[in-house]
Amino acid sequence: MSLALQKANDFISDFERQYRWYVEEAELGIAGAYQDALHETLELLAAFLGLGRERRFRYRKEEIVL
Repeated sequence: MSLALQKANDFISDFERQYRWYVEEAELGIAGAYQDALHETLELLAAFLGLGRERRFRYRKEEIVL
């Protein structure tokens, strides 16, 4: 069973920031490879819901104050 991906705003912001870094510091081809690898990984995770180890975090993101 494959689920539709939901991308949080923080995820999208992180991706865009990293993509821009690759464009500015490396080259467009590297940025494109990063984008392709990310999308392939997300599709794999959506297709195989139990893939990987379950992580338990001590704090919820909402509880972290920076």
